[in-house]
Amino acid sequence: MTDLERLPSNRTEGFALVLTLLFTGIVLLIVVSTAASLATGTRQGGANERRSYQAMLVAESGLNTLPRQAGEYVRSCPYTGSSLPDLQSWLTGSACATNAGGLRAYLISHLPATGNTLTLTALTGSTFTATSNGLATTAKKIIAQDYVINDRTLPPGLRPRSGLISRPNITGSGNASVLPQNLNNTVTTVAGTAVSVPALSPSATVNVASAVGLNIGDYVTINGSTFKISGINGNTLSLIRVPGPSNTALTLSGNVNLVFNAVAANYTGVSSSTSLKISNLTDFALGETVNIGTQQAKISTINYAMNVATFTWVGSPPSTLSEGTPVTRDVTALSSAGTIDVNASKIDNYQGITGGVAANDCTKTGKTVNCVGAGDPVLQGAGLTQTSTSLSFTQLLFGITDQELSDLVPLSQAPFTAMNGGIRRINAADFSTAIKGTTSTGVLIVDGDVDTNMNGTTIFNGLIYIRGNAIGFGNGNFTLNGSLAVRGSTTSRDTNILGSLAINYNAVTLRTVMEDATGSKELNVLPGTWRQQ
Repeated sequence: MTDLERLPSNRTEGFALVLTLLFTGIVLLIVVSTAASLATGTRQGGANERRSYQAMLVAESGLNTLPRQAGEYVRSCPYTGSSLPDLQSWLTGSACATNAGGLRAYLISHLPATGNTLTLTALTGSTFTATSNGLATTAKKIIAQDYVINDRTLPPGLRPRSGLISRPNITGSGNASVLPQNLNNTVTTVAGTAVSVPALSPSATVNVASAVGLNIGDYVTINGSTFKISGINGNTLSLIRVPGPSNTALTLSGNVNLVFNAVAANYTGVSSSTSLKISNLTDFALGETVNIGTQQAKISTINYAMNVATFTWVGSPPSTLSEGTPVTRDVTALSSAGTIDVNASKIDNYQGITGGVAANDCTKTGKTVNCVGAGDPVLQGAGLTQTSTSLSFTQLLFGITDQELSDLVPLSQAPFTAMNGGIRRINAADFSTAIKGTTSTGVLIVDGDVDTNMNGTTIFNGLIYIRGNAIGFGNGNFTLNGSLAVRGSTTSRDTNILGSLAINYNAVTLRTVMEDATGSKELNVLPGTWRQQ
């Protein structure tokens, strides 16, 4: 059949064919148009989604860097307030003259992304909301997070190794003295009536005059028996007898003496090199020799996180070790990385603690004076900066670096009030102004060299750390119940103990004030408060 023969035979058939072709065309146009619309919509939706995602990233950038940037900001503008207006001024006002606009202005100037708007709103004197508005082209995302500002405290640990601990050489003359105090480490007393502990009883509950300076996990002795503190509720101690229950009934009264460090488990089959769990291992440093019970051992490895150290025994090891066995160091009066040169006629003025009793640090042979604390190998490894093998001097004392200590403790300026606990940092030029003629308690950090006149009666209870040279304290009656630490500078001069300086090493006082030492504030996220608005 030819093409002409396939044409419609009449007008009706022709019209029907035309309609069919038109309908087919219209359907095809609709399909094409719909597909085009869908493709356009898909592209538009993808673009919108990308813009929304970009806006979210911008918003998140305003919050992600906030804790770190706040940590930088507090170096120049620490938060020292406690009320809602105080916090709002620190966040957005003029709490620091050199930082107009507060933390918010500082954050905005350091944001890694553009298009961000940040709002900081104080909720209380210690909490605030950060709202971050992210904009990308026409898309906007708003997210919020709550934060709390907490006190920053020193890490736990009693690290001062003597009455006077000095990286530079020590020289002494005049009537200065360094003597031990509170040899039994009495921290409190049993309050009220005596407490009876029946035979075979594994535990006891004791009320004490004060629980300050005691922590859960500490070991104490009462009337010659050793206990581990399992709980503290106010001034009530929950005690577990170690190494275990006894057939002997006890009556607990009188002094409660703190065992600063103790073997924290029972051990049998002790070898020449033994890994032991120690109750407060942060009191010690790698490489030092300590007493475990009545025998000596050197710390060859140390794991502060696990409170476990490896000890190499000096001589034969004991066959067993019981939980609660004291771990101590013989505390010297004077400890130096270098030499110690004191007046030969005054050697009785410098006494440390050997085997729990007071003993002269220095002995005289002819005209030569030798002091046991000279050339301390641990101090010799404690340089001005941390190395791969040793702690810095600041880390040895506090468990943190020099920069971390500066961040923790903002520099204080005159006028000064007497310290009543806590921690303070001052310039060396302000030393006598800050404490002379007062009775103060706490931890005092001194930046620079001290060479000052201390005329008058001054009493300081705690730790004084001089991050420079202690050239001298001049005249006057200056009594320090605790410890004096001198780092020295890169051009160190001898640490001179002159005049009527009296240092009474008191481990209990040191521990109490160091645990009470709070510095600047740190920023923490309040969990579960992230939200999209």
